[in-house]
Amino acid sequence: MLSVSLRCRGAHPMPTMPPAHIVVVDDDAASAAATAKLLARLGCNARTCDDPAQAVAVALDGSIDLVCLDLGMPTLDGFEVLLLIRSHEQTRRVPSVPVITITGRVAAADKARALASGFASHLDKPVRLDALKHAIGRALTLRDPLHRTRYSVDSAALRARVDGLCADGERLGVVAGLAAAVEQQGESMLHEALLAAYDGQTAEAVATAARLATFAGSIGARQLAALAHAFGDAMTQGAQAYETAAVLARAEIDRIVFTLREQVLG
Repeated sequence: MLSVSLRCRGAHPMPTMPPAHIVVVDDDAASAAATAKLLARLGCNARTCDDPAQAVAVALDGSIDLVCLDLGMPTLDGFEVLLLIRSHEQTRRVPSVPVITITGRVAAADKARALASGFASHLDKPVRLDALKHAIGRALTLRDPLHRTRYSVDSAALRARVDGLCADGERLGVVAGLAAAVEQQGESMLHEALLAAYDGQTAEAVATAARLATFAGSIGARQLAALAHAFGDAMTQGAQAYETAAVLARAEIDRIVFTLREQVLG
């Protein structure tokens, strides 16, 4: 189980560390206010936002440590808001803000999709204080590993893989195709493995994680392969362990895509 060091004051205050600044994004004002009150009990500085489009700007203003997103919102849902946040972070080359979802969509399929898409945690409404505390701790503890706008440690191997493929096509097309394959297949296999794990099909989940590791190895992404193996190993250690492993693998998938598009293509 991940050892968590909270930046928020909880049962064990840490006065030498500042409280986390968190924005709660939910079109339901009462729900947002309830979450903000729980965050205040944890010692966090919380603000609410009921406009998903405005929330993107708030999340990127440099003062926010964590974003709590509802999934079912009008105009832009939580997945679309997350995509916009990540897109702007890449454009600006700024560190990735951790994002968790607090939602009424509580089916296993919703949870698997959220984690495979890049959320750091998926919490059910009404959210419990202990679950919220754990999710904040995990997200903030993992903030550096979740930094997506930096180059993968396997950038040289990825470049070599692209160079080897360019004999059969233009570099732009090769890079675009490989980046799309990594993003789509990586997310799909994470989602499939998580669904199997939530359904109690551990062997199937481990096998899918192994497929992700094999795919990563085939393109020279050794770090992703290692994270995929760790994901498979965590299947027998409980949901908190394999969810954390999935979150870390998803972040590396995003770093690979960023590296391909920003460094290898150049």
